[in-house]
Amino acid sequence: MRVNYIRVQLVKENPTVYHKNFVTLVVVLLCSAWCFAEEAKQPSPGKNPKKIVFIAGPNDHGGPVTHAYEKDLLLLKKCIDESPGLKGVTTKIYLGKAPKDINELRDAATIVVHSSGDGIAKETHALFPIHNKFSDADAKYLKELDALMKRGLGIVVLHYSLIVRNPRSSAYLLDWIGGYHRGGKSKVKIDTSKAVPATPGHPILNGVGPWTTRHEYYYNEQFGKDDKRMVPILTSMLPSSKPQKHVVAWAVQREGGGRGFAFTGCHFYKNMLVDDYRRMLLNAVLWTAKIPVPKKGLCVPITEKDLKLPPEAGAKPAAKISEADTSSYAGAAEAVKARGLFRQRVQPLRYSRRMSLSASGQSVAFSLAPSHWIFLPTRYATVPRSTASVNAPE
Repeated sequence: MRVNYIRVQLVKENPTVYHKNFVTLVVVLLCSAWCFAEEAKQPSPGKNPKKIVFIAGPNDHGGPVTHAYEKDLLLLKKCIDESPGLKGVTTKIYLGKAPKDINELRDAATIVVHSSGDGIAKETHALFPIHNKFSDADAKYLKELDALMKRGLGIVVLHYSLIVRNPRSSAYLLDWIGGYHRGGKSKVKIDTSKAVPATPGHPILNGVGPWTTRHEYYYNEQFGKDDKRMVPILTSMLPSSKPQKHVVAWAVQREGGGRGFAFTGCHFYKNMLVDDYRRMLLNAVLWTAKIPVPKKGLCVPITEKDLKLPPEAGAKPAAKISEADTSSYAGAAEAVKARGLFRQRVQPLRYSRRMSLSASGQSVAFSLAPSHWIFLPTRYATVPRSTASVNAPE
């Protein structure tokens, strides 16, 4: 009654003010109703049905047995697609780059990113632009992607795609997954060591035991300062010459419900044959999508035959040089020219036994018949003697 009395007095004393306030209230209510309606139209990441999006960068680094971005993700996709216990789960894969239209990701529960880093112009990061070419369009796209992350979108980031040099890109990874590979601080080495579950009881480690493989784990990664969200998933003693415990896989639960996971492995494609390795990756995909992880983990049995996935439509098979092609300098030169194996300048090298060459942190190996020629890109063949070594073991 008191409220009514005050309202009547206001109308009598100043009807114009009351009229303006009433109109303002109606406009606010209408705008609020419209906003709620628009929000309802936008599917929230993580809601059923669950959609898992795989994003594989182009095969622009390594070879068919390393940095096999497409093959790694196609195999994980195949395992999820063929798992009878995952009802209402759909998968989709993008090859080369994340979809240009951010709306393609609005109904995703999680995205799985596996690609090169952002530091080399001729290579492509599946999410981020090259480190020194951050356009307004890139900034707008990543801002929209970040909004999806804040609404609950999950993300898995693997191996080389953890290497980012642009400060804005690294800031996003610190927020989304809790860490990244920082140049000048983080380390990388091909080695053999045991991977050990670090937080037993975490769903990503359901059914996962330790394993030993030859690998290229990144370690001494850059994590957020005092980030209480970060949970170590795997540790390994690295490097084998001076072993110290390092985290090589981790997970975060973000504010807003989104989840992130990172694994510095996934260098050698054949490691997918290791059950515990594959089970951890599949568990991580489910966990970031907020899909219950089976108590024994998700592990679809595979064989070496499963590693030979059919090539994607339109993909060009890798060019090959037969032994006859390399039996002479002229033959090798013609083979390189005809197949377009290297677009850059090349130089010939000839060794009579198995040759391995490493330069500037890169390494390549070839099995050659006696006195056959092999052509290497200039970046491998013309390096200071202090940074290159050639070994020809028996």
